[in-house]
Amino acid sequence: MEIKKREAWPGYVPGPELVKALLKITAEMESGERNYTDTTDSAKAIRATLKDHYPGIKFRVRSKKYSGGSSIGCGWTDGPDPTTVDILVQPFSGATFDGMIDLKEYHSSGYNGLEIHWGADFIFTGRHLSDEGEAAIMQSVCADLGVKDLEEYREAPGLFNVPGYGEVWEPRDVLYRASLTISL
Repeated sequence: MEIKKREAWPGYVPGPELVKALLKITAEMESGERNYTDTTDSAKAIRATLKDHYPGIKFRVRSKKYSGGSSIGCGWTDGPDPTTVDILVQPFSGATFDGMIDLKEYHSSGYNGLEIHWGADFIFTGRHLSDEGEAAIMQSVCADLGVKDLEEYREAPGLFNVPGYGEVWEPRDVLYRASLTISL
């Protein structure tokens, strides 16, 4: 099995929570005791990174171990958009999957001059929108579309051609697409 090296976080300076979480791991790696992390250590590092970047947001970080590997799920309500969180947490994944050829490939990330293989194969993120968060995103979409009233938009029949959100969408689809890029 070949391990591919990739540079994680180009230009990123780890915050104090992440540094604290990685001290034990890097000490063991420098002494040659190990060159990998387990899924629990990866989840701790993800929690620390999210806490450094979004101190006011409560994230749920849960790990799952199973016969074919392991994964970590990150969830939160409102707060930052999922794309931004993905950019922060994906360097902690230890594998990628190519569905075209049904192949899982392992890789490692560079941190502080060390090559680290993270324990979790995959990291999944998902933001839950509260009613208030959904209303705020819909207000933003309505402003983009020139719709005066949120209720007018919700009750509008048929499909919408939405500039900047794709071709033709149902109102619920427009909300989903917009929620991927709008932070609350």
